[in-house]
Amino acid sequence: MSLDFVNFSITNDSSGDGAETNPVVRCGYIEAIHVDYHGSADAGTDVIIDVPGQGLQSVTVLTLTNNKTDGWWYPRGLACDATGGAHSPEQIAKVAFFGNIRATVDEAGATPYETKITVFFSY
Repeated sequence: MSLDFVNFSITNDSSGDGAETNPVVRCGYIEAIHVDYHGSADAGTDVIIDVPGQGLQSVTVLTLTNNKTDGWWYPRGLACDATGGAHSPEQIAKVAFFGNIRATVDEAGATPYETKITVFFSY
């Protein structure tokens, strides 16, 4: 298994929003996400990492709401058994994806600020 990453550098517009989609279709498992907010970003800043579907269902990997604190996140999903049976907190799995990784910044404020996001994934 190999580890790779995608960097995003998103500057919000005057409405506080911005988005960037990596042009390369990728597949694998999300390992970690690092978000580095501008020091003056609004406290109500939202960050969404998702993978629009490539013939498959779209996957929302991480949604951070009303946050401007830099940090690391390790998104995981609940697993199920072979019959699709009940989930339990002990059954967690890495998020699988296939498509173009997208990062969106919303409500960052009217002044353009840069938010840096790195998505690490294995394949």
